[in-house]
Amino acid sequence: MLSSRVLTTVVVPETRILKSKNVPRASPANMSVLPRKVAKQSRSTDTVDVILEGAARVLTEHGYEKFMTNSVAERVGVSVGSLYQYFPNKNALVGALLLKFHGAQSLTWGAALKSCRGMPLSEAAALLAGVVVDLHARDPRLSRVLAHELPRVGELCDILVFLGTNITTPMQEFLALY
Repeated sequence: MLSSRVLTTVVVPETRILKSKNVPRASPANMSVLPRKVAKQSRSTDTVDVILEGAARVLTEHGYEKFMTNSVAERVGVSVGSLYQYFPNKNALVGALLLKFHGAQSLTWGAALKSCRGMPLSEAAALLAGVVVDLHARDPRLSRVLAHELPRVGELCDILVFLGTNITTPMQEFLALY
């Protein structure tokens, strides 16, 4: 299980997946979702962004079960070795993609909740329903794969639970106002 320290350092939506230098190195016990290293220079962060975008496309085309790191490397035109410098395996790549995707959604969701404060509940509910639909419409195929095809065990599940809490807790706090 990932510690909350690790999870809170990785969910930084508009930045580069990881910020913390004290994230443990991959080992047999934790290697399924932790990146191998953190991109620091501009060119490296651009490479990671390109890899993640390619991963999103490959994941939506093939689904989680048939998703392979070799396919991602080929899609984006980097060597498999370059991809493995940052992501030691399939789950690390999918975990980073999941954090990036849901991190961006969390920013939008948080802003929507703030804009609803003081509105009648029926107006707020209509606005929030529209936000949910808009978030899904940004990339419906990726939303579907991330929501329905990822394994619900292990560290990917830990990330999903953590991200769900990041959305449900503000919603519960919002609803408590009514």
